[in-house]
Amino acid sequence: MTFILGAVPLDPEKVADLGSGQFVDEVLSLDKSIDLLVFPECSLTGFYPTKASELALNEEKRFSDFFSGLAASLKTNVLAGAFRVTATGVQNQAVLFSSSGTEVVTYSKKNLFRLAGEDKFLSSGDDSILTSVAGFAVSPKICYDLRFPDCFYDQA
Repeated sequence: MTFILGAVPLDPEKVADLGSGQFVDEVLSLDKSIDLLVFPECSLTGFYPTKASELALNEEKRFSDFFSGLAASLKTNVLAGAFRVTATGVQNQAVLFSSSGTEVVTYSKKNLFRLAGEDKFLSSGDDSILTSVAGFAVSPKICYDLRFPDCFYDQA
């Protein structure tokens, strides 16, 4: 069994107009056999915790519309990140969109990076997510979470 992963670096300043331009053309020209296309943390806005509330409110529709549409257009699963408003406050999330463009799972970053002030502007998540993509187990994590191996033990 083969699992093909694609990673896309993003410069938020270059994707301000997501409906057109070279970025969209390049992504849409990717090999259609990719099982999971992964975008970085805070994919469309960049990592600015001090602006998390503003970004979460202003970018939610653009984020969901863009990545849902991209997943459906490419007919592949897409994992992308954003600041989003939840019942517990603004969270740094990784969202998995299915190949049909449906939001499948959302993971909220558990381990906030205090040196960057995340804990002052964001609320942490408490659940780990385990899902399946193309027959493989996938558990999204965000940046600083990777420094805490205990978050992987539940899913081993």
